[in-house]
Amino acid sequence: METLAVPDPVGELPARLDRTYELVERLDVGGMGQIFRAVHLLDGGVVALKLVRPSGREESRHGPSSPTYRLALALEFQTLASLHHPNIIRVLDYGFGMEKRPYFTMSLLEGAKPITE
Repeated sequence: METLAVPDPVGELPARLDRTYELVERLDVGGMGQIFRAVHLLDGGVVALKLVRPSGREESRHGPSSPTYRLALALEFQTLASLHHPNIIRVLDYGFGMEKRPYFTMSLLEGAKPITE
């Protein structure tokens, strides 16, 4: 399996995630995880993919492989995906990739600036 030359707290990232997305480039890193430009392997659509980094508290209580933790995140992702408003980026898909790390995809806004700018 190919890996990206991107430092990651869990290790090297595969070029493909969950047999569904190809990670093309890392766009940003934040407190919740890393955001990548990704391509959906079935339809070729380009998306922003956020690979979520569990907080230490969540990992110690439930761990990313815990059914309780995964269910809570799945419900949160479903709620985000149900939101439809012109000022909210749409959540398109979610899942649990390598080592059961959660991720979700959003519409990719080219040239978007952080809210702080």
